[in-house]
Amino acid sequence: MLAIGGEDRFVYIWNIRKNELEKMIAAHSIADLNFDKEYLYTASYDNSAAVWSFATESMYCLYAGHINGVMSIDVNREDNLVLTGSADYTVKVWDFHSGHMLNSFSNIHFGWVKKVKFLEKLKGDRHLVISSDTKGNIFIWTFQFEHNWSNEVDILKTPFVSFGQNFQFEITTKRDESINYFSIENLDTRPTFKLLKSKRIRNVKDKLLIDAGRRFAVFMVNEMDAINMQTYFYIYDIDRENVLQRIQVPKDRCEGVAPVPILGDRDWLDGFTDNNQPNLLFISVERQFVTLHYLSHNNKV
Repeated sequence: MLAIGGEDRFVYIWNIRKNELEKMIAAHSIADLNFDKEYLYTASYDNSAAVWSFATESMYCLYAGHINGVMSIDVNREDNLVLTGSADYTVKVWDFHSGHMLNSFSNIHFGWVKKVKFLEKLKGDRHLVISSDTKGNIFIWTFQFEHNWSNEVDILKTPFVSFGQNFQFEITTKRDESINYFSIENLDTRPTFKLLKSKRIRNVKDKLLIDAGRRFAVFMVNEMDAINMQTYFYIYDIDRENVLQRIQVPKDRCEGVAPVPILGDRDWLDGFTDNNQPNLLFISVERQFVTLHYLSHNNKV
């Protein structure tokens, strides 16, 4: 399944195996969304976040209290908590069912909060959270939802890209054109970032890193031909340090390409297996199109 939202205030639920639109839910302008079997979770430019029921195709709960657009949302169903990050520089914690604000943290970020995520529940009812902002900071910090305080634990000064499994995540640095892999250590004492490895990216210029795993990375690249600027998606083999596939976005769609493609299931970024269906790589959303991008069968990895 694929959920797509934008500024038209609808969320479209697609069955990508059947290539069919299954649901269209009237919502709000979408900055971020994710979903599970029961609910759709949305962050909106209208300064709110919301949970929507797939069963009723209507709003289950609204989270209102930010004073600027909400850029990211994450949910902890076990403890019934909702985490939001906003362009008002704050991170807020909400009760899942009532929409009541439990915490508001304004002392962590001094830029738009672009990504928030629950990592783990620690001893003493502490929750470990990771968040990033437009100033290039990634913070890991803890909070207790019954107390209005936070503990900044560690910080990385570098652009954020993606989270992986077991707290691994990847970031890219423009200075040395590399992808750096970090983990979070010492969860029970003082969590800190640990550099696992660094891999150089070769022969890919003017690129935007969309996502990365242990084996592959996806870049959006603008290239100038003899007349026009062309937009491509590159599938990059990190181990072999070469471009596995170069996918051109049709000229008549380039103007409407969303800032990033939707990767959906991303386990193939760690390497293809018999179970992760390597043919379908990712999905890009254009102004009037949803495009499925496939791996060419003549590539062997």
